[in-house]
Formats: sequence, structure tokens, C-alpha cells
Amino acid sequence: MTRRSHPEVRDLLAKIKYPYRLETDTLGRALRDAMRRATVREAVLALIEEELRPIDPRLATIIERCDVHGVKVAAVAGEFHVTPRQLFRYRSDAVAALAERIKATLQSATTAVPRPGESWTWHALSYSVVV
Repeated sequence: MTRRSHPEVRDLLAKIKYPYRLETDTLGRALRDAMRRATVREAVLALIEEELRPIDPRLATIIERCDVHGVKVAAVAGEFHVTPRQLFRYRSDAVAALAERIKATLQSATTAVPRPGESWTWHALSYSVVV
């Protein structure tokens, strides 16, 4: 069994259809605060549209179709005229690109201010809250 890359980002994308779970995700909250958005979902969707789409529109579309809209892999693969296996490769590339954009966004967010009662400690892609 192979270990999947970027488990934090994959977990964040898996929660996108469940706003109540998404708001409890620590990486998502850090992204929301860094991007100064009202919700984690809004921050993730903005990151896909503003950061990932200019890099490669195919990757942004794959994330939107599979993760945001919940379309089956076979259907998305048909839209792209590739096999499901190839689509999984593209999706892996999309998740890696999204992870890099999240990392860059969090590292450049030095002007973000912690919410009352929180202090931030930055560790690459991980985010911890000390209350």
C-alpha cells in the first residue's frame, strides 16, 4: 500500500462538502485567516480559482469537479478523454499544486492577525493553535 501525498490537503478537500467539519480543520482555519475570508470554504474556493487556475486550468477543473461538486471519477475522466487511472495522476498533481499554493499563502501571510485567545505557530504546512 502506498502512502498518499499531502494528507492535510486531501483531508481539507474531503471536508469541502461539509461546512461544519471544514470550519474545524486547523489548516483550513489558517488558510481562512491568511486569506482574510469569511469561511474556510470561501478561502479554499478562492485559492482554487485565483491561484491554481492560472497555473493550470485542467488541475483546477479536476479539483472542482471531483472534490467540490462530487462528480464521479469515471465521469470526469470521460470529460477529459482519459482513463480513470490517468485522472487520478492528474488529481495527484492538482493536490500537489494546491499544497504548494497553500504553503506559499500561509508563509506570505505575515500580516494576518490571530483571533482573540489564539497565538499562531507556523510549521511548513502544519498550523497549531495555542490557547
